[in-house]
Amino acid sequence: MPISASPFDVFISYSRQDNQSGWVSALRDLIITNAGLAGQPLRTFFDTDDIGSEQDWRHRILQGLRHSKVLLVCLSPNYLRKLAND
Repeated sequence: MPISASPFDVFISYSRQDNQSGWVSALRDLIITNAGLAGQPLRTFFDTDDIGSEQDWRHRILQGLRHSKVLLVCLSPNYLRKLAND
């Protein structure tokens, strides 16, 4: 798929623990508000729902990554702990 045909401009990866206060959601909203592309809204992959099984999780995340132009990682101690445990 050509990069211009990607359904997402940005894939946002974060620890759900870090968004309990809403700061990651606020960051996403700020990026969307201030970074429209040629008058078009920014399309983000931002998973806020718990995904049921391991297979569903992997498929959904991999599809989102494959079809995104940019990966934005909100790196934190919680994120690294989760990464080490997966």
